[in-house]
Amino acid sequence: MTDFDKGTTLMEIGEHCQICNQIDFLPFKCPYNCGLVYCEQHRSRLNEHNCPKKPQKSNQSRLQEHRQVESSKSLFPERPKGYILEPPSQKIAPSSQSSSKSTSSLSDPAKQALARLKKFISSSRTTAKKSSVFSLKPKKKSSSSSSPSASQQIIQLAKLKAQAKGDPKIPASERVHFYVQYVSEDNLPSENNQKCYYVSRNWPVGRLLDYTAKEMKIKNENNKTTDELKRLTIFRDPRSGEQYPDDFIFVPANGRVTQEIKDADHLYLVRGTAL
Repeated sequence: MTDFDKGTTLMEIGEHCQICNQIDFLPFKCPYNCGLVYCEQHRSRLNEHNCPKKPQKSNQSRLQEHRQVESSKSLFPERPKGYILEPPSQKIAPSSQSSSKSTSSLSDPAKQALARLKKFISSSRTTAKKSSVFSLKPKKKSSSSSSPSASQQIIQLAKLKAQAKGDPKIPASERVHFYVQYVSEDNLPSENNQKCYYVSRNWPVGRLLDYTAKEMKIKNENNKTTDELKRLTIFRDPRSGEQYPDDFIFVPANGRVTQEIKDADHLYLVRGTAL
């Protein structure tokens, strides 16, 4: 005769869940005998309760497990002696960070282009004092003066959007508006040199370069030659608050507009590139 036959009730067979206190006739008990019991609904808590009675692995046990792992020599028998595995490069998704960089790391042709740009800007500022050249974009304030107020920035951007040209098929929500100047080989500023356009933020920077060069009727051999001195490069002015040691920032053609260009950026097309 079983214990149940002798008078044991069903309520005495089950045990109460630690979480909900409901009785379960097939409870899940901690294997380390800490006394905790869980029902079917809360069985997942069994592996999460960090039982204090669970035996801790000794250093000797960890060492033994380590020795059981196959060595790299057995896994890669053809690897030359002294080979060091390089850690994977920390690549960042294009949508998360700009690849614009300081001009200090540019190639020699690009540095020549930068020098030409600086000379061009110096000449244009001298000319601007005598005429209305480059009146389209608001003059840059000196570092000692305060940045434009939010309302001034809104007004400037509204004027830029009203004057900018581009493909009307691009939805307004996808447009990025910017100023652009071409630094000619003779470094002479011109009233017709500065333009303003809008492009899609989904474009590659290279497409922006091709588009603006075509609209400005600038000779563009980027898709025909690898001669760095003949290829067009894009630089831009630093934005308010950006910490760069240089006057201008190199914009890589293989970047994306959504990462590299923002509304009201001032771009420069110069010959000489950083391949």
